[in-house]
Amino acid sequence: SPSEPPSLSLTLRPSESPSPSEPPSRPPSVSLPPTSSIAPTPLLYCGEVTIVTDEHPYETTWTLSRIVAVDGVSDVEVVLEGSPEELGHEYVVCLESGEYEFSIFDSFGDGILSPGYYSMTIDGVMIVQGGEFESE
Repeated sequence: SPSEPPSLSLTLRPSESPSPSEPPSRPPSVSLPPTSSIAPTPLLYCGEVTIVTDEHPYETTWTLSRIVAVDGVSDVEVVLEGSPEELGHEYVVCLESGEYEFSIFDSFGDGILSPGYYSMTIDGVMIVQGGEFESE
């Protein structure tokens, strides 16, 4: 039976390493203390989302969304999304503290075939990476 397409929940909080809901490929080793300045500024975690598609790039779509609570109800705000039309894309992203979800889909259902892959790093820590998956 087909497996679900990859989806990862990520929580970013001050003074903590990024914490994916699935174990990262290597343990987090970055601790980010809050910054101080005259005017309060949001704490940002920066990184990259890399999508290297297979020979059928038009099949691949993905989203990076922030999960927010509005009146006690969870809602999703899309921060970044893509539908690569070329073989490779790298997106720089800076995120405020909060909860996020990264999802990737393949309309044909065979994922991104080798040598293609997807990955996401935040502050130098690999959060998620993969390639082959199935999507309904």
